[in-house]
Amino acid sequence: GNEAMEQRCAKRARAGHASEASAEGARGSAAPRWSPGSLRAVHLENFMCHEHFQLDFGPHVNFISGQNGSGKSALLTAICVALGQGARQTNRAKSIKTFVKEGTSYAMIALTLHNGHGADAFRPDEFGDTITVVRRIAASGASTFKLMAGRRDGAKVSSDRKDLESMLDHFNIDVNNPMVVMTQDSSREMMSKGRPSDMYNFYMRATQLEELRANLVEGIEKKKAMKAILSDAQHDVDKEKEKLEELEQKMREYQEIRDIDESIGKVREQAIWACVAAKQREADEARDEAGTVALQAQQKEAALQKAQDALARANEAETDARQGDGGVSAIVARMEEIKGQAKPVMDALKAAKKEANDAARQKTHCTNSVNTAARTIASLQKDIKKAKVALQGMDDAGGDAKVRAAREAVAAANAKAKDVRATMAAIEQADASAKAALQQADGNKLQQERDVRQHESDLQRYSRMGGSSASVFSPVADQVLKIIENNPRAFARKPLGPLGALIKLTDQRWSGAVSMQLSKSLDKFVCSSMADAMRLRDLCRRNRIDLRRVNISAVNFDLPQHNISPERQPDPSLTTIYKVLKGEHAVVINVLVDVEKIEQVVLMPEENADAKDVAFGRRRRNVKTVVCGNGTRMEMKGGPRT
Repeated sequence: GNEAMEQRCAKRARAGHASEASAEGARGSAAPRWSPGSLRAVHLENFMCHEHFQLDFGPHVNFISGQNGSGKSALLTAICVALGQGARQTNRAKSIKTFVKEGTSYAMIALTLHNGHGADAFRPDEFGDTITVVRRIAASGASTFKLMAGRRDGAKVSSDRKDLESMLDHFNIDVNNPMVVMTQDSSREMMSKGRPSDMYNFYMRATQLEELRANLVEGIEKKKAMKAILSDAQHDVDKEKEKLEELEQKMREYQEIRDIDESIGKVREQAIWACVAAKQREADEARDEAGTVALQAQQKEAALQKAQDALARANEAETDARQGDGGVSAIVARMEEIKGQAKPVMDALKAAKKEANDAARQKTHCTNSVNTAARTIASLQKDIKKAKVALQGMDDAGGDAKVRAAREAVAAANAKAKDVRATMAAIEQADASAKAALQQADGNKLQQERDVRQHESDLQRYSRMGGSSASVFSPVADQVLKIIENNPRAFARKPLGPLGALIKLTDQRWSGAVSMQLSKSLDKFVCSSMADAMRLRDLCRRNRIDLRRVNISAVNFDLPQHNISPERQPDPSLTTIYKVLKGEHAVVINVLVDVEKIEQVVLMPEENADAKDVAFGRRRRNVKTVVCGNGTRMEMKGGPRT
């Protein structure tokens, strides 16, 4: 059977090598020249009909011949599979595990390619002259890739399929291109049909124009997406510029307020010194006025003293006049006695009369002088009294004109100081208003920061899920829970909720994505029957709770937790909400499975090509929605991507 066939194949291969070696010897003893990417050897174990097979290639064209069923196509299939081709693409099997030889547990392909050290070599410092691709296939269908330096027993450099694809791209090897690998089925189909459309498709694949067109379309789509992202970014930049202008305007206003504050300080200092100077002038003028009044008082005191001296002299003159009147009477009496005496006696009489008349006139003059002096004294006394009153009441009455003038000057200075104080008050009021506006703005900012901190705190509490407050999931949750606790006999089974308070996350990285995806169900209350749901709504209505803010549903509490088979779930390597959620009650998980399809909601850490492949590509089996860590949701609806 197969062993004999393998022996025949090996024999023919050795014969081919021998003939090729002889041909090479005929050409000369020069060492063969290998081009980078050329096949140098292939080793098969338990692959299709080959149990152990080894073949070394020459540097030029290699021909492999043999009878039907000898394993020629299996060898070509092994080369394609080693270079990353899938089972269906080979047209030889539907599953990769079909290539494992019956009765064995694995299959192994080791394909060695020439690398060299020139400019066309692929990472020569790591791989050296040759690169060996080892693909191992388990009977269960699992397969692995390894890139070895040198032969298959060399050091392993990488086990990442991306490195294999990079190497194939570097050597320009595409096993899916019919110009590289032309299978028997492809040749038979082209030769039997040979339609122009098939020839055109063959041409497009062979020249890689089809791939180029697909890349071009993808590039155009990415360009459109980048333009949209750029437009959004420009919009965000414009918003930030507006915010920057607002902040700069506020800074200018604050600078103006600071300048006004400094001006207020300067005006306040000037006003204080202006008041001090005005008061100093008032004090100087008051001292001058006081000195003037004191001088006038001294002058009037001196005039009074002179008047008193004149009065004393007048009294002495009056006394002398009275004495003169008595002498005249005595002379007259004596004249009567000596009447008729001699002429000398008459002359003496005339002289005595003249003296008497002079004394009378002197008496009248003295009397008038006394009266004038009395009036002068009275006037002086009035002036002195007024002066004393003026001195005593100068600060209160301000009777003197100069004092009044001083008072008016003081009043004017006070009025000016009052105006300055009014201006200062207006400026201080404007300063207070500006400071109040600033405090209001600071207050708004602090309030926003408090709101943000509160939101982050609520989000963290929700992320922890364990001891979170029910009000995090619904603003009326606490009221509804209080109604349930106060009316235990109103329900056949105690309602549960809100659902967000009854679940926990096993991995806190997904808190934001899970909260966004389940936002319409986390505030839900569930009842065991429709009757209990109606009673709960009625109790909420009686307690004046807006029913539009209460999410109530009726579900079966007796059902066990849904057992979701792997066939209904996405690829096991993907993380779903169903895998990261734990519920205190089976009914909670059942509701989320029935309503939100959490077993089909895949969580991806980043919005990248891998996430799009899960949402829209070949890995979207049983995937309803993909939620990325940044909040982006991707799902297929009726064909187009969303």
